[in-house]
Amino acid sequence: MVASDQLKVILNSDQDFLAHAAAYDVTGQDNFAALNRYGDFNMSMSWATVLMFRRGKHAELIFDCMQMIKANWRHYKNLYQISSSTYRNDHALSIALTIVNGQTLQYNSIPWHLASVTPDYQVTSTSQDCYRIEYMDHEKQTRWITIKNQDFHAMGKQHLEKIIETC
Repeated sequence: MVASDQLKVILNSDQDFLAHAAAYDVTGQDNFAALNRYGDFNMSMSWATVLMFRRGKHAELIFDCMQMIKANWRHYKNLYQISSSTYRNDHALSIALTIVNGQTLQYNSIPWHLASVTPDYQVTSTSQDCYRIEYMDHEKQTRWITIKNQDFHAMGKQHLEKIIETC
């Protein structure tokens, strides 16, 4: 959900390709440490949820590399020892950035973490650019927070469908 003008910061950046290097749970209930890493080598995840790129050779190499990884997913899954057999574009982006940047693990990223809402949480719109996130805390009590004018990644797309239907 884009509910702010914060992305203008990266559009005004002099970088030619940026992605989030980490995500976090907006409620603070879940620790995303495992989601921000992948494979048995504990590699850093780059999130393909929000990308800023400028047309050019660097972006073209990254996207071509992602296509190669997707076409040869079994090989890359085994090479990076990723336990999930499901292809994820986050994995492909992470691997592609590593390859294109010379296996250095050094590349620019969006200078803030990706605010996220897990699929277990209920997301509803209360007004324009204002959302209620309902969740169960660690004591199994129903809680909720409201976020306003903040961009976030809703991992549970079924909630977004209901929000869009009511717009």
